[in-house]
Amino acid sequence: MKLNSVDIILLLLYSPGYTDMINEPIDGRTKITKMLFLFEKELAKKFKLDKLTGNEDIFRFTAWNFGPMSTTIFKNLDFLKNIGFVESTYATSYSVTAEEVSEYNHYCNELIENENNITEYKSEKFCLTAKGIKFIDDKGKYRLLSDNQKKYLREFKSKLNGANLRDILRYVYMTYPNYTEKSIIKNEVLGDNDV
Repeated sequence: MKLNSVDIILLLLYSPGYTDMINEPIDGRTKITKMLFLFEKELAKKFKLDKLTGNEDIFRFTAWNFGPMSTTIFKNLDFLKNIGFVESTYATSYSVTAEEVSEYNHYCNELIENENNITEYKSEKFCLTAKGIKFIDDKGKYRLLSDNQKKYLREFKSKLNGANLRDILRYVYMTYPNYTEKSIIKNEVLGDNDV
């Protein structure tokens, strides 16, 4: 089965997580970015993705100010929102981190070549719309996954969606140091002793 970056985002959003409900929302662009980074690095091999050969990245992650970054993810989320498959609401259950504001500014500046930084930012909570769920149920690739692949995806989403962002960042920074070379928060995330 071939999965592209949009398919992977849809699968991750559709899959049950720690609440055991299909379409469990994911809080924030930074969290979904780090989840997709870890999916690509640690889970994709269990899906035998045709596009993943060697070091090729589906999402084209690069080292950036707050660790691995991919504007492909933001573009895909915007595309999925525009076609009515994904909705975002403003999350009120947690505070916005500096990472989220900075990553979103970076994305906006790259996309529209605008150097005006956003000063007020509200974090988004992402989930599928009824239209998105119907698409996955009728034509999406979730139904083509093996029972084991669905289990891996559920366990992955449960673990990461239930974790706080700082814990995810710490794990990413410790496990994938090549993606933290440009980070401006490396000492804060890892602590002075770990750098």
